Amino acid sequence: MDRKILVVGSSHTAVIAKAASGMDSLNALWVKNPKRDDGPGDITVQQASEAVAALNSSDILAITWVGTYHNIFGLAQHEQPFDFFEPRSSEEPDLTRELIPYGTLRRQFATTIGRDSFTRKIGGNTKANVVLLATPPVKGDDDFIRAKLKNYRGHNVEQAGVTPAFIRAKLWRLEMSCIESYCSDINVEFLPAPEAAFTEEGFLRTDLYGSDATHANVKYGAMVVDQLLQLKDACSGSSAPG
Repeated sequence: MDRKILVVGSSHTAVIAKAASGMDSLNALWVKNPKRDDGPGDITVQQASEAVAALNSSDILAITWVGTYHNIFGLAQHEQPFDFFEPRSSEEPDLTRELIPYGTLRRQFATTIGRDSFTRKIGGNTKANVVLLATPPVKGDDDFIRAKLKNYRGHNVEQAGVTPAFIRAKLWRLEMSCIESYCSDINVEFLPAPEAAFTEEGFLRTDLYGSDATHANVKYGAMVVDQLLQLKDACSGSSAPG
């Protein structure tokens, strides 16, 4: 029996769905905001729960849900500009900014991620192998973001400005590290962003930019599809008779 792959989750699912269009073994569905079932998306949380319950133990369930807090926390420039030391990095922070201890930031990010109930609910309602997908790396072009975004989650980006890209990238890496730890705690596999999607400086490649400030495009979605197909092949190989 051919293994199936089902991707459910946030708006980042949309480009995966486009990249997988026409594929029989992979389906991607954007789950509507639980607070707004009339909003954008393909299915409700309840419908997602029913869909994952129908999967077999040989199938793969990929979830896109957590991973946007780095933008919520730091896309718009704070009234008190900040930076922080990043462990195992040779780059010095900007000392003209207020320095926040790394441990303080990590605890805040970990606490926020730990409030995620969607992944635990959906992942706990299936027999399939569950993986949690990383969100796309940040965009390094501050001018692109300023041109695309006037307001973001209550922040007036036009007035406040955009946090410099190198700080936003550090926040993204911090969040992905916290998510990886979270996955370990709830016994879910973490799937990092595709290595080929990064520039040498650690940003999302410009040819993978989506049309807005925070999303990637269908070309990036195809990279994630390839990751999932490779994971499917690896699972098939590991369960093949010896």
